Amino acid sequence: MTYFKAILLFVLLSFIFTDAISTDGKRAFKLLEKREYDKLSELLDKSIKKDSINAGAKYIYSLLFLKDDYQHYNIDTSYFYIVAAQKDLKLEDEKERQQLAKININDSTLQLQKAAVEKQAFERAKKLHTIDSYNYFLGHFPGAPQRDEAVALRNKIAYDKAVKANTYQAFLDFINTYPNARETGQAREHYEKLLYEAKTKDKKLESYRQFLKDYPATTFRTEAEKNIFEIACADNRIESYLAFIRTYPESKLDRRAWNFIYHKTKALQSAREFIKQFKNASPDSLIHIANVDQGYVIPIYEMGKYGFIKEDGNKLIDFTYTDVNENYLCGNVREDYLEVWDNVLHMLVSRLGSPFYKDSFESAKDIGCGLVRLEKNGRFGILHKSGAIIMECDYEGLKQIGFSFIAFKYKGRWGLKSFTGRDILPPDYEDILAEEQFIIIKKKGLFAIQNVKNLAAAANLETPHLNFVFDDYEPINDTTLLLFSGRKETVVTTGLKQKIPLDNQQFFEFHDGWIVKKNGKYRLYDRNFKPLSDQAFDHVEIKRTKTALRLGNKWAIFNENRPFPVSFPYDSVRFLSERIGILVEGKKTYAMFGYDTLMDITNAAKIQLISDHSMEIGPDGRGQYLLTKTAKGTYKIYNVWGKLILNGKYSSIEALGKEYILISRSGKKGLIYENGETALKLRYKAISNYNQGYVSTFLNGKFGICNYEKKVFLSAKYTKTLKPYGNAYFIGAKNKKLAFIDLDNKNISGFEFDEVKFWNDTSALVRADDHWFIYGIKSGTKYEEGILEFKYLRNDKDEIILLITGKAGNGVISNRNGMVITPTFNDIVNIGSKKKPVYFAEKFIREALFYVVIYYDSKGRILRKQVFNEEEYNSINCG
Repeated sequence: MTYFKAILLFVLLSFIFTDAISTDGKRAFKLLEKREYDKLSELLDKSIKKDSINAGAKYIYSLLFLKDDYQHYNIDTSYFYIVAAQKDLKLEDEKERQQLAKININDSTLQLQKAAVEKQAFERAKKLHTIDSYNYFLGHFPGAPQRDEAVALRNKIAYDKAVKANTYQAFLDFINTYPNARETGQAREHYEKLLYEAKTKDKKLESYRQFLKDYPATTFRTEAEKNIFEIACADNRIESYLAFIRTYPESKLDRRAWNFIYHKTKALQSAREFIKQFKNASPDSLIHIANVDQGYVIPIYEMGKYGFIKEDGNKLIDFTYTDVNENYLCGNVREDYLEVWDNVLHMLVSRLGSPFYKDSFESAKDIGCGLVRLEKNGRFGILHKSGAIIMECDYEGLKQIGFSFIAFKYKGRWGLKSFTGRDILPPDYEDILAEEQFIIIKKKGLFAIQNVKNLAAAANLETPHLNFVFDDYEPINDTTLLLFSGRKETVVTTGLKQKIPLDNQQFFEFHDGWIVKKNGKYRLYDRNFKPLSDQAFDHVEIKRTKTALRLGNKWAIFNENRPFPVSFPYDSVRFLSERIGILVEGKKTYAMFGYDTLMDITNAAKIQLISDHSMEIGPDGRGQYLLTKTAKGTYKIYNVWGKLILNGKYSSIEALGKEYILISRSGKKGLIYENGETALKLRYKAISNYNQGYVSTFLNGKFGICNYEKKVFLSAKYTKTLKPYGNAYFIGAKNKKLAFIDLDNKNISGFEFDEVKFWNDTSALVRADDHWFIYGIKSGTKYEEGILEFKYLRNDKDEIILLITGKAGNGVISNRNGMVITPTFNDIVNIGSKKKPVYFAEKFIREALFYVVIYYDSKGRILRKQVFNEEEYNSINCG
């Protein structure tokens, strides 16, 4: 075949074939229209068999399988053919596509058919409306325009199923299966909430802690930390707050924990101690607060507004408030919060002026440990000074218990809450109080005893055991409580264990522990209730360091510094004092002193304990002596350690002061010092008037003075008793006039004064001719003359401060700082403290009808000057 013939044959065949396509297509459409579906199927099969790339036949097949009256109706098959038709159309050449276009088969009609198939497929999925139906649609019709809607409907079904199940597992499955669903955010919220509730359903501390450990990124971290904080810190112990801060250093509650630490530390110690302990750990702002909370503050007034200054005069709060608590006007305001008004707004503010409560209230009272009790409409609530409302004003009464809890009264009964707001005890009790480390709960007239640890566990839903069996209690020390139930007694320590079971018995504390009397017998225990002896004794006598024990008819002495006695040698024991006792063994009598020193006093006809009854005997027993007298009249005096300090015959012997023995013989008096040395020989008519080691002597109608320890001996030559003044002088009297006498017994001032009061060792406050002044004892110089009268503002060993009145007015003088304020003021009031005064000095200028007010510190430095009219003055004056 020639090349020309070959080309001609190809063109002819192409024409015949394309014409056949057009003819078959028209026929196919007619068969489809007439619903002759079997013939159409046969025709299409033949066409496809002739040419597998057959967009037209496959298109018509797609139309056929989408006919709902076709017995083989199948959306998926229809979709298969339309997708195949689209692929084949792309493979057809241009002439073939033109022929197909003549019978309206082109890209557009194919796309329309595909859309029709996808629509029916989607409607099928919607009719079933199941996750599987939508997933089938999405999996088999990937390009369908209804895909997003199908996804949304499928996700909605899945989400609704999770909501119905309402478990965190169901929501987690949804999130993991459909991460891009629009419900994922809601699902995650439900998941987080249900997970949190499921993992912490027992509401116990360990569950919350484990939850955060297992799910550190949870959106319920704040909630979990809040519960951990409220439970773990329910005991209000500083250690508990610190542990929380260490464990959850990024918690939003850390600042609240530090606030509780600060106020607990301040309540038990001081703000200064908080700074010392926590300066490098706590927030800087809290250190600043701790600094300004020290000392006191004073209100100031200007232009109708109040502010506050510190004790050093530095302004703390500027002029801000229209009114303040009237008690503040007299200064020395120690509260670490201030009650103020800004017009009608009633507020509580910190010392820095930061409001932490703005609302109507009737009263606010500091009840300790950072708590403020608010009163509204006769009801009470609790506000923490950090601004946190712990309890609303719904209660009949509120009180702080043992720096650990809040007792509240509701419907006439008391209950208990923690500082963190957790319920500890319901309001079922007559009263709740604290004794040292014990919490006492009263119900129906009986008491149950608990401690902070056990009660705080109630915040962790651990019900505390309350055993109402005791009708009374008595605190013995910080850690021990004596309990009574009828005639029965027991002792508990802070662990609440009965050290000796409740029984018909009596407890007595003694120097080395406890004595328990039961069935007429006595048993001894150490501080921890460990028996000191297996013996039960018939009687005991208790003194400070010694205890006499009787077993049968014999006695022994137990000394806290000695081993427990194993023998009982004495027939009788009698304690004369804490340090001195009398022991009888057969025909022998012994005096027992300190260190268990024994002295044989068998021959004594008289045995007597002597001391100066005007003096209080201290623990060391100084000033107490044992006196013995033989039948022949010989006296012996022993001190509390058994040292013989006097041995002789006297008409009388008595103790004078803490360090002297006054002896008499033949109408003359002498003095023996406590070490046995002679302080004054037997020559005086009288020796008396003991005063801090000094005694007055009387001889030949004149008075002298003696202090053996200081080696002061002034011979008797004054008409009245001398009185010591400081360390180097005495005050003598003659014809109602007073003079200063030196250690050489010389009158160095002359009898010039009507009255003398102590000022310092070198000067005195004296009165002469109805005027007071300061007198330099050695120089004879007069200072600050013209004092008409005075009043002590302070009078102790550290300082004497006087409010003095002169001709020109009032002033202040100090024995440390001299003239602090010259006496020219109408009135002076100390609005500071006794030890750190700030003086409010007022001078009224009558001609101008105004008041000049000057604030002075303790050394007379001016802190502030102001001028007030009468109305302004009345607003700041301590009336």
